[in-house]
Amino acid sequence: MFRLICLLVLLVVSSTAFATGEFSTGGAELLKFKGYGMGRFDIYGEEDADPDMGFSAIADVTWIPTLNDWLDAKIEFKLKPTKYDGSSHDRNIVLFLEVLTLKAQVADGFAITAGQFKRPFGYNYFRSGSSMYFADRAIMTGMSGFSSYGKRDIGVNLGLDFNPVEIDLAVTNGAGENRPENDSHKQFTARFQIDPIDWMTLGAAVGLRAGGIDTDTTNTWNSTGMDFFTNGSISMGESIEIDFAGEYMSLGYAGDAGESSTNKGTAMSFMIAPEFGLDASVLTSIQPAVRYETTSPAYLGDTDPKNDEDAIDFCLNFHTGSKNTFQLGGRNYSFEDEDTEGYTDMYINWRMKF
Repeated sequence: MFRLICLLVLLVVSSTAFATGEFSTGGAELLKFKGYGMGRFDIYGEEDADPDMGFSAIADVTWIPTLNDWLDAKIEFKLKPTKYDGSSHDRNIVLFLEVLTLKAQVADGFAITAGQFKRPFGYNYFRSGSSMYFADRAIMTGMSGFSSYGKRDIGVNLGLDFNPVEIDLAVTNGAGENRPENDSHKQFTARFQIDPIDWMTLGAAVGLRAGGIDTDTTNTWNSTGMDFFTNGSISMGESIEIDFAGEYMSLGYAGDAGESSTNKGTAMSFMIAPEFGLDASVLTSIQPAVRYETTSPAYLGDTDPKNDEDAIDFCLNFHTGSKNTFQLGGRNYSFEDEDTEGYTDMYINWRMKF
């Protein structure tokens, strides 16, 4: 990864030099940054949770220099605590490299992106962290099997934008974020989305994954994941907008099955969030949001492991302008396993964009 960062820096420097020559008419803009910060207080509802409450903070900074008329870069870092897993342990603050890319605008509506980026699979994961209606992403983005098709990876993406149609075609290592190619995984991802009407987007994505090594103990294998989603915003007058989103995923078992049968994983979510505009100088709008989702991970063999999981997210968003949001919310978990009791976590979150 260090070599990849050095390569990007070298490309930035080289492209900046080109920006003074025939490859640019507008010159380079190197000092372009955006990001957000969050301060959060959690109350954990799981029985015997240790700790049962606590404060945390997240900072996300993205550098997006424009190198010349047809080339730009993106480097995103996130500083956040390690995930709470319901048991007593030390949570450390870790710096993550989220995105590291160069993007060439080859022609109008035709772009090539290379580096580490989010694979174009999974609406709930692809949505930016600064625009979410809840403090946490949907549980489907963390379910077993999702990382085989979604999340970040290293490779190349071809983006086609022919309004109202957008197409992404990506070829990546398949090894996951911050991991180099090891010749045992390959990944092809394609996404198609269209805006059939002004207030709604429809989309579908497919991920084709291959892995394994053909030896006496390990076989090569192939698997397929599919994703269908919709999202949009309906205007109900001058001061009311209803945002909505729905997603369904089918995730093939990504691994060597041998002679065993494989069972696909599935996940579904639906979200609705009406926003009520206010004629006030400080509090500009209030937006309650509710999301229901259910997940059933893929498994190997004929015995269902009974590990399905459901969640209901609820959050009240207080917007004070376009860059500042105060959130009061929580999430209720329920489980198929009869020996696992459901519980509800609560949070107060302050998010500020810059």
